[in-house]
Amino acid sequence: MKFLIAAFLSAVSATAEMSPLAQRMIKRYQTEGPAAFNKNPNPNPPGGGVSPPPHLNSSKCEAMPIYGSFGPPYFVSDDVDNDTPGIQTTDGALCYDFRGLHIITAAMDYNMISPYTTCNSEVFVSSSVLETFIAPVDDLNDDPQWYYELDVSPSGAMWGGLSNNTLGNSSKCIASDGVCVEGLLSCSGLNEFEHGMIPVVQNLSHSDTPDEVFGWMLDLTIPWEFFAEEYRPKLVDGELVYHDKWRANFYRYDYFNNNTFDFELTAWSPTHDPSFHIPSKFGLVNLI
Repeated sequence: MKFLIAAFLSAVSATAEMSPLAQRMIKRYQTEGPAAFNKNPNPNPPGGGVSPPPHLNSSKCEAMPIYGSFGPPYFVSDDVDNDTPGIQTTDGALCYDFRGLHIITAAMDYNMISPYTTCNSEVFVSSSVLETFIAPVDDLNDDPQWYYELDVSPSGAMWGGLSNNTLGNSSKCIASDGVCVEGLLSCSGLNEFEHGMIPVVQNLSHSDTPDEVFGWMLDLTIPWEFFAEEYRPKLVDGELVYHDKWRANFYRYDYFNNNTFDFELTAWSPTHDPSFHIPSKFGLVNLI
């Protein structure tokens, strides 16, 4: 049941390529090896229940540094009382351009596990996975009831859905057609979703020792077409203006010793609860 990402790269890369920022970030890991995880000049401050959710200012992709913008570390999400860093480091970047939101996540991982080869498989069950929960909001104090959940495994398989969570305090519909219906997003194959949303994964290894994999990277672009018209870019005086207020969280299932019963739940903004679905713990994101 254990697969290295390299086994799936040909299938994923046939329909999608990594973004320019992800390609620049990959080169850093290829040059510096695992030490690259500790080079982010803006490490993640404590978040979640012990401290307020973190606040992230995200720039356009062309201006994003190769060291990313959120993490390390991710914190143990189901630690009720503390902000405890995860055993294996995770960091990433969130940026945007005319195509959509770009989320690039790098996970140190010496024991990748994923048996999944089709989209909308339950990749969050007995599998390494990187998860994104995200929604536009009218005010950063809004805890969204409706948000997208996008979960990707090292095999490249992605589960995608629109969630309806009554723990949120804002019921504003965010869906592209203005009609929010909870459930799975339509897809085909390994990871091909509507509007050309196709996640790309790649193994992380030093260029001198390419067979010694120490983690994996996810490059996910969420096209603007997934969101309601009011949240899409608008052309004003010849320039695109972007909706600037978002709530988001980034999670990880991390397995150890090739054992599906030995795992750790971590998050950018820990929920301090066994569930990731706590909208009040979503981080605050401004597009600048």
